Amino acid sequence: MRVRDIPRAMASETSLVRACLNVLALHRVMAWRNNTGGFYAPSMRFIRFGKIGSSDIFSILPGGTFMAIEAKRPDGRLSPAQAEFLRQVRDAGGYALLITDAAALERWLVAWETGQTSRTGCVSR
Repeated sequence: MRVRDIPRAMASETSLVRACLNVLALHRVMAWRNNTGGFYAPSMRFIRFGKIGSSDIFSILPGGTFMAIEAKRPDGRLSPAQAEFLRQVRDAGGYALLITDAAALERWLVAWETGQTSRTGCVSR
């Protein structure tokens, strides 16, 4: 499979996340957007959802291994909480990826399918 018509420099991290979810779907990998943030309820109480620093995309690879994907623009940087979350995923036996373009995720998945990957790393910088 090949990713076509996905620009290397994405307009936003949101569009990069969307493109990565499409690539994962092409490879039949179960994946979902992990939302984090917070809001003020009508009572003016702040309600937080999601774990601070958790990745943009969570997925389960065929065979059952967890994978966390942090999507960043090419000029983006991981926060300390994001770096720590990726470390925890890797230490627990999952795959932890920093992706700056969807084509790099495509290449990583092809390498994974042939057993040529590591559990961590930046695959597109």
